[in-house]
Amino acid sequence: MTKPLFGDINPAWSNAFNETYVKGNPASMQLALQKLKDIGCSQLQSAKLLIALLGMSLREADKIVLHAEAWKNEKAANIAVREEFAKSLEEDNAGTDKDE
Repeated sequence: MTKPLFGDINPAWSNAFNETYVKGNPASMQLALQKLKDIGCSQLQSAKLLIALLGMSLREADKIVLHAEAWKNEKAANIAVREEFAKSLEEDNAGTDKDE
């Protein structure tokens, strides 16, 4: 048996998600993500759960969690960190290209 992406899934989080989420119902996804946040699940852990339980890609799960109502207050800060990270990678790659 292969180990899940990013390690094991907390059974309490899986149960909380499965008790709330109704397949194909965007409102229930929002409720499930809020419930996960309320019980201490982080954004990364929530994305991991979506990948494990729903078979989503990392990109898809990340997009859903990033734009979830549950984390709307953290969204701007998360986007800023991502943009800074991308800028840093570009600068690093530009420096590497010059060295070659």
